[in-house]
Amino acid sequence: MKCGWKAAGVGSTFHFTIQIKLLADGAPDPFNITCPYLAGRRVLILEDKDTNRRILTRWLEKFGMQVTAVPTVQKALEQLQQKNAFDAAILDFQFPDMDGLSLVAAMRELPGGELLSLLPLTSVHLRANDPRAANLRVSAPIHRPIRPKQLLDALSQTFDRAMTTSVRKAPLMPTFDRSFSSRLPLRILMADDDRVNQKVGSIFLERFGYRAEVVGNGLEVL
Repeated sequence: MKCGWKAAGVGSTFHFTIQIKLLADGAPDPFNITCPYLAGRRVLILEDKDTNRRILTRWLEKFGMQVTAVPTVQKALEQLQQKNAFDAAILDFQFPDMDGLSLVAAMRELPGGELLSLLPLTSVHLRANDPRAANLRVSAPIHRPIRPKQLLDALSQTFDRAMTTSVRKAPLMPTFDRSFSSRLPLRILMADDDRVNQKVGSIFLERFGYRAEVVGNGLEVL
């Protein structure tokens, strides 16, 4: 462990390295989700960020849906112009070249677009009294940061189905291995000037079998 002392009142910088083992491939899934009424439905995802597309695709496939994911407005419109029969589309509403409601309007003009359920993916809340949203029949919004429960709620609302499935959320950390400290013995010094942070950090470390020495400032560290 290395530390760099700074002037009083500024704080200190600490660096440390620990060795851990990766979870086995057979680790339990933190979400236990079954959605028979979504199985087989086709959904189009328009999202320009690769990571978000992969996460959404994974969750929707867990719900049993058939997913087509594209990164650009043009590719999304091409998918619809090919007369692919989608049941719903999840659309990023923050594209630089076209605002979300203009995109919805363009999709409504395409063959089959009138019947398509369109779910906006947005970081801001759509105004409930926005007449364009009402006229274009925008379905339940999905707000970032996306959560599986929120995504499932939006799809359920969109397809006018009551929630018939329960989502078991994972704990804050999926699992705690109390024997970890015996496999990797460590003496841990934890420095934080906030008593709540001290308590929370100590609890987490105890769940891995460690008992840390806790101090409140850089001087006590030295």
